[in-house]
Amino acid sequence: AHYTEGLRVFDISTPAAPVEVAFYDTYTGGGYGYNGAWAVYPWLPSGRILVSDRTGGISVVRLTGGVAAEPDAPAAPNEVTVGPNPVRGWSTVRYTLGAASDVRVSVADVLGREVAVVASGTRAAGSHAEALDGRGLAPGTYVVHVAVAGQAERIALVTVVR
Repeated sequence: AHYTEGLRVFDISTPAAPVEVAFYDTYTGGGYGYNGAWAVYPWLPSGRILVSDRTGGISVVRLTGGVAAEPDAPAAPNEVTVGPNPVRGWSTVRYTLGAASDVRVSVADVLGREVAVVASGTRAAGSHAEALDGRGLAPGTYVVHVAVAGQAERIALVTVVR
């Protein structure tokens, strides 16, 4: 991860002459600075790569043919927000789609176990708001997943309090 320069992937098979083989830019603004990609986690069993962005949340990407790309880039949700957060009862998961897609909004605990499905089905292009009922969740931190077409995904953290 390199801030406004995004995710950079290098072939270091010749350590004295590394070669950039792929990149994915999470920051669409101009100039340099501390916006954009902050950290990368490339060790998921699925082969996907998590890229945290200081302003845009987390992107889930994969390498295909030497290019880092969102698995379903045209339909991927551009940002996921949950509010109010922390959650005491009901909250709203908001996201925007670039194209009509099958969407699954779910909640997982910190161990990755799915504990709730907020929404599932086809959604039109545009902004969406899904109701999240936190009343049945134990106090703690959860991950809200918005998966598009079973591939592209964005997440948001949510805290349930009483």
